[in-house]
Amino acid sequence: MYVGWKAYLKQKFQPQKPHLQLGVALSHEAAFFTVLDKQNYVVVSEQSATIEHWPSALENWISEQKLSGITCCVSFTQHAYQLLQLDRPAVDDSEINAALGWTVKDMLGVDTPVAIDYFDVPVPLAGSQKLHVVALPQDEVTNVVTACVNAGVRLKQISIEELAHCELLPVSDEPVISLTQDVGEEIILNVIVRGNLYISRRLKGFENLGSFSEQELKMGVLDTLGIQLQRSMDFFESQLRQAPVRQVYINVNSNYEALIAMLISEMVEARVEVLELPFQTHKARYGNLTSMGMAYAQIHARQSVVEGAQ
Repeated sequence: MYVGWKAYLKQKFQPQKPHLQLGVALSHEAAFFTVLDKQNYVVVSEQSATIEHWPSALENWISEQKLSGITCCVSFTQHAYQLLQLDRPAVDDSEINAALGWTVKDMLGVDTPVAIDYFDVPVPLAGSQKLHVVALPQDEVTNVVTACVNAGVRLKQISIEELAHCELLPVSDEPVISLTQDVGEEIILNVIVRGNLYISRRLKGFENLGSFSEQELKMGVLDTLGIQLQRSMDFFESQLRQAPVRQVYINVNSNYEALIAMLISEMVEARVEVLELPFQTHKARYGNLTSMGMAYAQIHARQSVVEGAQ
């Protein structure tokens, strides 16, 4: 990776904006930018761009908004990476990335450079300690770093969609499940305890959930969702030997979230509530959850992700 001296020095000596944070979400079609005021917990600006031109769009938008020096956290969406669950190698922590490299490349069947990151599965599975392993092309990471330097923002973190959505949940000692969804995307089901991700699943078939009317939702559209939710709750309790989940939060692409919460609550033995975001937004309808999660990332203590590439 090459970053010009001019761009590097411009970023190095530019004034910082400690009260603001920028979250960026990169999907297969579009990029979303969200700026959060960390002192007042309010979204102060949002923007989107086509994925093909997002670096130049970010650079122009940062200049127009006079946001040079802002801290930035970036998340890829599922199209860019593979999220794998692998046995933790029996090596020192400093050697884990190297040990994972060959295994991941064999599984993916690629010979091009791959960036690898991981975080622990908090409890053993089938008697062995597991890792959540993230793998994506190294070029994707390089492009993000270059775009951030050229835009004059201070890159703090590169993450993934599942963890970005975890950022939006209240931290609780009790296990909770979140059902979250950006427009046109699959529903992400996360099981979280104390901010740590235990289980993450993609629920297919609900990409058009926002198109269903109130009457259609009442006619059994959500039955499959309720079944998938209950299966995840049962697995978490019986297979992972954890306390039962008694709280479910939803934030999905629908104008009838309260109705959906009520209908799902009739199918499972848990409280089901619409997720209230931990900050205010100036739009009548919330923007992109992934970019907002990144704008809120690391403002409070959260699960860390080890940095590394192979």
